[in-house]
Amino acid sequence: MINKKLKVIIFDMNGVLIDSNTFNANLFREIFGSYSKEAGEKAAYHYLHNGGIPRKKRMEMYLREFAGVEPTEEEVQKVLDRFSELLNQRISEIPLKHNVRELLEEKYGKCLLFVSSGALVKDARRILEAKGILKFFNEVYGSPQTKDKHIAEILKKYGLKNDEVVFIGDSIHDKEAADKIGVNFIGMITEENTWEGFDIPLLADIGEVMEFGC
Repeated sequence: MINKKLKVIIFDMNGVLIDSNTFNANLFREIFGSYSKEAGEKAAYHYLHNGGIPRKKRMEMYLREFAGVEPTEEEVQKVLDRFSELLNQRISEIPLKHNVRELLEEKYGKCLLFVSSGALVKDARRILEAKGILKFFNEVYGSPQTKDKHIAEILKKYGLKNDEVVFIGDSIHDKEAADKIGVNFIGMITEENTWEGFDIPLLADIGEVMEFGC
């Protein structure tokens, strides 16, 4: 399934390492619910069914399309700050996905490990630190950079070939980023995305990655 020359595993964060999709959807519901109940519900629904979008871009979209507000820098920063504030208050409520810690302990020192998240870098690092797993990763990438740029930077910085890298994500946007750069991709099955109709390698449990060579 995966090239034997594999050297790098890049993980999406939400839905792959942490079980935060419903948690984040509730934050979007609360934040955009301050504009209108309808905006809050639309934001929560869209988030659950469209993972992998950089958070700043997502905030701009939700302000414009759901709240009917011009996404000025000031308005976007306001909702970004509110999200970070709520996240910091409730970070203990976010659980790790099953077998994540065991996998990272097994692969640490054998593979280069990275996180490519749609969350702001500071928020991604804060979550990973709170869960005690930040130490396992060579680097953490996040918004406002897009995931294809994360992957391209990792390849260039560490002198890697495309077939030495696998990206594990739970959304079509993750797959599109991997396809754009030309690295291996594995889809994580979640309640929100079963990957029906896609002919790609899939994981039901992140622990299955223990079988990959590095």
